[in-house]
Amino acid sequence: MADMNITTPKRKGVQSLRKKQSTKVDLTPMVDLGFLLITFFIFTATLSEANVLKLFLPAGEKKDTKVAASNALSIILDQNNEIYYYEGAMQPKGENIIKTNFKNISSLLQSKKQQRNDELMVIIQSTDQASFKNVVDILDEMSIHQIKRYALVDLDNEVKNILRP
Repeated sequence: MADMNITTPKRKGVQSLRKKQSTKVDLTPMVDLGFLLITFFIFTATLSEANVLKLFLPAGEKKDTKVAASNALSIILDQNNEIYYYEGAMQPKGENIIKTNFKNISSLLQSKKQQRNDELMVIIQSTDQASFKNVVDILDEMSIHQIKRYALVDLDNEVKNILRP
């Protein structure tokens, strides 16, 4: 523990007004307490679990899936968080492509899900300039709205030419 030694020097004939005090602090109990606290917090802490998006990929063979144009919704992710979508088949000059944002795409997906239920097929395309975060966000929207049928596909050259004339 802590010791305090008080010594008064004795001189011949002159009394000293100052007292010399020497302190010695033993830190061994404090170190023990520190290790006990560290051990306690390590054993009682819960490790955070990673939030992982489950993505099921088809096994082996590639098969073309036939979808009616009335049930198809195509979403195109572009740079600067821009999102385009069109329903059904794309018109030759892209007149049916509509520009939107994530807030509106969420409500669009919800309404299409209510209208078509399990028949809705969402086709997700992204440009080379689209951020990875946007792809993850749109996949999150698929799981939030419980859309079971969606596909990540390469961007068509027609769509590239329409977006970047």
